[in-house]
Amino acid sequence: MNETESSAAKPIQPIIPKINLPYLQLKSKDSFEKGERPYYDPEAERLLVLATDHSTLAGLKNSKIPIITDSDVPDHRVKESLLKLASDSLIVFVPRIMFSTDTKELSQFFYIVALNKASAMDPTQVKTLFMEIMRRSAWAIRNYEIAHCQDKEIAVPELLELLAENTSPSENPKEKDELTKCLNSLVRTGFCNPQIIKDAKSLILHYIQEDGFLIATDFAGYIYVPEQSNDETFSLIERLFSSKAIRSLVEISPNSAIDLVSVREALLANEEELMSGDLSHIRKKIYLEEFAKLSHTLKPSPLRDFFFIAQRITAKAVEAEDFLIETNEKVNSKKLKSIISKGKDPLQRFLTFRIGQDIPNDSSIIRNSEQDTSLLSYVHYDESFPELFVCPADVTTVREVATALSLRYSFENPTCLGFILMLNKYKNKLLFYLSDPNFKKAFCNVALSCVSKKLPWFVRFAYAIGLRESMISSILNELGDIQYKQLNERLKYRQKLSQIRNDLKKELVEEVKEMIYRTGQFPEGI
Repeated sequence: MNETESSAAKPIQPIIPKINLPYLQLKSKDSFEKGERPYYDPEAERLLVLATDHSTLAGLKNSKIPIITDSDVPDHRVKESLLKLASDSLIVFVPRIMFSTDTKELSQFFYIVALNKASAMDPTQVKTLFMEIMRRSAWAIRNYEIAHCQDKEIAVPELLELLAENTSPSENPKEKDELTKCLNSLVRTGFCNPQIIKDAKSLILHYIQEDGFLIATDFAGYIYVPEQSNDETFSLIERLFSSKAIRSLVEISPNSAIDLVSVREALLANEEELMSGDLSHIRKKIYLEEFAKLSHTLKPSPLRDFFFIAQRITAKAVEAEDFLIETNEKVNSKKLKSIISKGKDPLQRFLTFRIGQDIPNDSSIIRNSEQDTSLLSYVHYDESFPELFVCPADVTTVREVATALSLRYSFENPTCLGFILMLNKYKNKLLFYLSDPNFKKAFCNVALSCVSKKLPWFVRFAYAIGLRESMISSILNELGDIQYKQLNERLKYRQKLSQIRNDLKKELVEEVKEMIYRTGQFPEGI
């Protein structure tokens, strides 16, 4: 039989917790003292030798491990010998499910696995092989379900509607569970250790979930939602949650409905982690936590299946948006340095960003520009919104930007003010820049356009007759006063932001209460 997955896939190494796999504690056929090892039927001995030689990942890849199919069981004598080999811990029958890309159907059989010389020295190799067989069986179920997703009697949108209403889409959903059917077929061969079948089912389900393509449910079987349909499916789930699932939740578990309010309140208390991004993204993150809570606390029911599916779909939506946000931040950071370094006009290398409009309040651009020693950066707060100013720190660029600003502006404006406040933030560098006469002249011109009204008349007069040294001292003092006042402006901005977040939290908590009220049923405690 040929494998349907690429051999380049990395084998699973760790053993899943809480599954001991005692039946994998095998003995090597060569571990007996001379004359002590029992001998079995010749065919069983042949299979033992084959299993010993090929019970490796390479043997799995090349289909060399001997098998027993459910449709071609050995005769009674050979079967008894094989079962005796298993009871003597020389072999173990490992269930395997395989998908045929030709027929689009599943088949099932046992591998006969034994210790070889390498695994006798390192028994974990047998466990690694066992886990890889389970993982490939999970691949088979996944491939089968995806190949037959169009054959489902009920499409995903209709299925979600039924589950949200706590209605089972099938009278006997277990009849359509391909994994159970395959394993039951192997049970009937009589080769089974019941514990192996139980563990195999748990592990295959684990790898199906870990794989991420299928969602295993109790009442709806396996659900497959293509990646390109995830956003559309999330929108449907969001609508069904507020219109139907909440009503069902109040009916079957009023306490869970009450808990939903406290869960949302607790989630919203962690504003630093949760309250970032736009409102749509915040909602998704809230839903993700709520759906996870409900899918784990409700008893098995169609409604719990709805929340389990909702959790998986929402997790993918959040993951995709987080990836996009992170990617955009990285692109913007690279673009920032590229624009600054390649700008032909000096003012193209002095950039400004309105925080909360051009970039998010928690943008990494703010942090990165602050930490990058090749850049100067400064955040200026005023009554409307904060503004980030960024400029290369090299003296040539700073001088050219100062000169360009002095030529363009002869009046008070926020761009010039942001520039000189940015320079004042880096006192040591500013003193170095001021050693350049051309920069000093441009700096005084720019600063004068911003703070001249606040300077004494005699300072302005001294500047007019060319005494710039006294002008520099007065400018730096005035800039120090402005930056001190900025501390208060920054505090006011953060308080304003905090108030906005608090208002949003209240709205989001009231939102879930309103969803419960709309059901017409009022659990005590809401």
